[in-house]
Amino acid sequence: MVGAKTVLVTGYAGFIGSAISYRYAKAGFNVYGIGNGELGPITLARSNLKGWKKGEICRDLLQSIELKPDIIIHCAGGSSVSESIENQAADYRRTVSSTQALASWVARNAPNARIVYTSSGAVYGEKAGAPDERGSPVVPVSPYGRHKQQAEDILMRSAKQDGLKVAIVRLFSIYGQGLRKQIVWDACCKLINHRADFFGTGLEKRDFVEVTDVAELLLLAADVADNKVPIMDGGSGQGTTIAELVELIANNLSPGSAVRFTGSARAGDPDSMLANPQAAKAIGWSPRIALHDGIDRYCSWFSRSIVPVR
Repeated sequence: MVGAKTVLVTGYAGFIGSAISYRYAKAGFNVYGIGNGELGPITLARSNLKGWKKGEICRDLLQSIELKPDIIIHCAGGSSVSESIENQAADYRRTVSSTQALASWVARNAPNARIVYTSSGAVYGEKAGAPDERGSPVVPVSPYGRHKQQAEDILMRSAKQDGLKVAIVRLFSIYGQGLRKQIVWDACCKLINHRADFFGTGLEKRDFVEVTDVAELLLLAADVADNKVPIMDGGSGQGTTIAELVELIANNLSPGSAVRFTGSARAGDPDSMLANPQAAKAIGWSPRIALHDGIDRYCSWFSRSIVPVR
């Protein structure tokens, strides 16, 4: 990995942040974290962090770091469309303001660091489900997507003006053991309690990728970060309908459950979100964990870890 020895993970306590911290530590790097959130003892031991700073990412918190990282994996930011709609100012601060502070700090203190930014397929907006029709500029339709785009723009400007080395990975539907939100978690909670009503028609398509595969992509993306800012999608390019996903989960947790879709869509969510995997394939990545295997593992974790509410 380009001789790098020290990695700084922003959003280290989050689902993706803790997964990438573990992967880099496993690869022999010294990993440090910064951001909000608490690490439980199991996650802390697993991530093997050498140190961390807790707090909202801003100029003052960054200036308190006595560290010149070789690689920065920028996972901090808003984490859902619905939360961004409910509180746009908070989502902006977590995603856009934190990225501006980070870019300025890197330019002054660690200009040779390679930055990998975990953006989102939400930046594609209405073209999220049509990889072959997407172009530039992107046109997001939710505050979450707009803020991710603004964060990308900040890093692109910094790459051009300050020579920062950046790679952008636009992630799609990430799941895996330990995730306690979004559709996989929601479906498990409903089906284990025999409450099986879901938003939408069930025909909406998503590109699901297990988090350990995502960690591998972020590891590889650091190698190609440069001031030309390569952009790649973090997804397989294979769509799975929500009805198919729910059926996989039901077969694991509650076979024979009657599932109903309300037909009501969630604001800001496109009908389909599919990655174009070509740029990721070009750096040697493709998902290794098939969806049915990943869901089997998730359901096993869910059954072991969660006490059902009856």
